[in-house]
Amino acid sequence: MVRARHIAAAAIASLLVAAAFSVPTAHAQTKAPPACEDAAGLAVLASPLAPWKGAPLRVVVAVEQAFAGELSLTAPDGTVAAKSREREGGPPYFWYAEVAAPAAGAWHATLALVGAPAECATITRAIAVQGKQPPGQRATQGSVWPARGCAAPNRGVTAEPTNPRSHGPSRSAS
Repeated sequence: MVRARHIAAAAIASLLVAAAFSVPTAHAQTKAPPACEDAAGLAVLASPLAPWKGAPLRVVVAVEQAFAGELSLTAPDGTVAAKSREREGGPPYFWYAEVAAPAAGAWHATLALVGAPAECATITRAIAVQGKQPPGQRATQGSVWPARGCAAPNRGVTAEPTNPRSHGPSRSAS
């Protein structure tokens, strides 16, 4: 049972790290000096992408350096709803915490690091949990899944069938 939880946490961490590189997180705000995050190689990832009170809130905090520490999720009323001292992986090293039924409001993910410089010992991110489910994303015409964070989706690429001689989609003349 414990091994299955570790595998699931590692899978979630991998997916969330991949998502972090493709999508800027607008709902998380930093309360630590940027130098601390850069030095630790910090990434804070919340799932779902737009947290809401009807879905479990899952948070992964990943760092590049092997610090000991504790992740805590603080509810809008100030109570600590979840804690994790168990550092996983490496590198990146990560902590995982989950709240099955989060209340709507401003949550805080706090990572308290042991052995980090004093100004970087505690790093906190705010995570906005919405009161209702946000509208789902829809795929655009010619795509299989929704495109996020794209300045110009399908720029120069048409939805025509693939040309077997070119080994890729046809390009429109611009």
